[in-house]
Amino acid sequence: MGLGIVRAFWYIDAPVVLCAAANRHGDRQPRWPTPVAWQHGRMDDVPLTVIGVVRTGYAEREATPIQAALNRAGHGTVEIADAYAEGLDGLDGFDYAWLLTWLHRPDRPEEEAPLRQVPFLLRSQQRRMGIFATRGPRRVNSIGLSLIQILEVAAPVVRFAGVDLLDGTPVVDLKPYVSRFDRPDGEPRCGWFDQVAIDDGATPRRLGRPAPP
Repeated sequence: MGLGIVRAFWYIDAPVVLCAAANRHGDRQPRWPTPVAWQHGRMDDVPLTVIGVVRTGYAEREATPIQAALNRAGHGTVEIADAYAEGLDGLDGFDYAWLLTWLHRPDRPEEEAPLRQVPFLLRSQQRRMGIFATRGPRRVNSIGLSLIQILEVAAPVVRFAGVDLLDGTPVVDLKPYVSRFDRPDGEPRCGWFDQVAIDDGATPRRLGRPAPP
């Protein structure tokens, strides 16, 4: 009896599962059609659900610290919608978590994010970097990533330290920080970040004037 071989390809419109049979001698080979070209752009079938909101004391982008790790003295809360509050079960056993948000108040929202821009930490040099080599908020997809320190979990609210977000920022996910998964061995290179001074509490305003459009 032949063995079933199953392989999946991703096409533009839908996932397609292809099957072929091979005999015990392996004489018959499955024929795989050439996948069509991958396409970028907006996709209607990529859903994004807001599960909560961040509450902080910051209302202005230029006055908000640029990274959570630089503002551990700042405290905030994540308010999870009641429909998702059960998902917080077990989170109190972790000291840190990755907070994924939707940065809903981008600078110049009427314009697309430039693929080369001046990061906050390079404002004094007016030096541009590729967007994927930066941690700034102005991106192709306005997804924020903050490593927060968990202070208390009292569903549906998470109190945390390390604020780098505006009040009212929508939350799209919350994942525990796991040292075994998230902390690499050795001293990884950090590109241009290794060449600049990074002070606690740094905000865009303290780092200089914004780059011209």
